Amino acid sequence: MKKLIKFFTAAVCGFALSSAFALDYGFLVDNNTSFRTKPNKEMYFFQQDSASAWIKVPFGSSPDNYFVGEGLYKFEFNGNTNQVYHYLDLNLLKFVFINELENGKLEADLGRFFVVDATGLIFTQNCDGAFVKYSNDFMEVSGYAGYTGLLNGNTVTMINSPSFKGNDAKQLYDFADRNVIAMVTGNFPFLFADQSVKVQFAGAFRTDEITYNRMYATLGMNGPIAGNLFYNIAGTAAFISYNGKPVQVAPFVKADLVYYFPIASVGLNAVFAGNDFTGITSQTALDSSYEPEYKGLLKTGLSAKVRPINNLLISVSGDVAFDGSKNFELKGAQYKVGADYQVVSDVLIGASWVQYFDINKTDLDYQAVSIKAKIAF
Repeated sequence: MKKLIKFFTAAVCGFALSSAFALDYGFLVDNNTSFRTKPNKEMYFFQQDSASAWIKVPFGSSPDNYFVGEGLYKFEFNGNTNQVYHYLDLNLLKFVFINELENGKLEADLGRFFVVDATGLIFTQNCDGAFVKYSNDFMEVSGYAGYTGLLNGNTVTMINSPSFKGNDAKQLYDFADRNVIAMVTGNFPFLFADQSVKVQFAGAFRTDEITYNRMYATLGMNGPIAGNLFYNIAGTAAFISYNGKPVQVAPFVKADLVYYFPIASVGLNAVFAGNDFTGITSQTALDSSYEPEYKGLLKTGLSAKVRPINNLLISVSGDVAFDGSKNFELKGAQYKVGADYQVVSDVLIGASWVQYFDINKTDLDYQAVSIKAKIAF
């Protein structure tokens, strides 16, 4: 960790000296205060605060080539357990290289940065690695290779191998489980009738004596249906293998249908995850006490967003969930109401209310009210 900090400092100083007048930097303070229900339905206090500082420095002859880095301090208080946690992280450390070619563009990113898979739900987190993309007017082809073992496991939540000891939440920085991440993606925009097609192979391969390999083959399509009505659908076949056991094959499907008005949008969405499905990044499928992952679950719902004035965004959503482990009987229902107001360009405030109703007695009723504020300078 000390070597990483020394390298970061040396790199920033070097670029700053060579590009002193082009250096850009900033700070962000983020507050999130919430009141949540315990299993006995009493409310408890939950507090999260963070402060981050970032810097961006171009280098070389092209302004498209740059270095960007961001450091983070995070504070957390859980009133349910009366525990206080402090975390440090280097959540962005990226070199970007862009080369304009005669028949396209070549981009290469190197370092620690956020990576998202084709579905947006299987792998969505920071990772240390390299990304290369070639694009032209007809297609985009990209590849990514990364490693998770140097990440802070207390700030990046992953679905780890059953044999992983887990992270020590009392440590400022505790290394995550060791996985090699690989992605190969082909994107074909407006391939036919304004429809875009994406294909992707992604995988996580645990580099330990006890292996845990997860591979995903995804086909996705999106585009307009008629007028302002758009769709986005992705289907995935997951192949999961733990410690040499037979490979389990599981389906995963995500679909969205959205209609856009001048100041609003209305959407219908659905997510289906087979009983043997497991992602890589931990994702909360339901806002309930147990916060289940996308596994053995069918969730569908409606959502709406409206911007009555330029600086105010109001969102409403409601979902019902069906339990795949119980022949898809009705599991529960939830709704969420939220609002974000941009006070000025560098100040945002917001509030939300969420409630979950347990129906088949596999979870607990839950509700939470939250307020947040972000200040950038």
